[in-house]
Amino acid sequence: MAMKFHVNQYDCEHQPYITHLFRVANACYPDVKAMTIAILHDILEDTPCTAYELQEVFGDEIASAVIWLSRKPLVSYEIYISNLKDNSILRKVKIADLKDNLNPTRIKYIYERYGHDANKWNEWYTKRVHSLKLLEDIENRLKEGTR
Repeated sequence: MAMKFHVNQYDCEHQPYITHLFRVANACYPDVKAMTIAILHDILEDTPCTAYELQEVFGDEIASAVIWLSRKPLVSYEIYISNLKDNSILRKVKIADLKDNLNPTRIKYIYERYGHDANKWNEWYTKRVHSLKLLEDIENRLKEGTR
């Protein structure tokens, strides 16, 4: 489904967009459910695919997770991240997505996407680094609690 809907889409590096989805899914290995959600995590934001279509193919659990991972235009980034932080699979996928988006080899392309506007770039980068730290801190605290 991701291949179908993301066909002819390219990422900031001018690579097929699906490669970003594969990297995010690979970072979630061996959790098959998280990998499935990772492959689909941008499908509702970036394609004409509907939540109904997603639910018909993957069922309620996967569709619901993808819906939660999809940014809503009127929801601030901070609230969006806060809504993900208490669910282990959503956290895992979002951490993998943020790490891929913040990969140093990709950063220069994202900066170019913002037209070299340092303020917009700094805002984008700062929010994502802060979110990554918040989500990783939660993961680390939970892991320490299970020892």
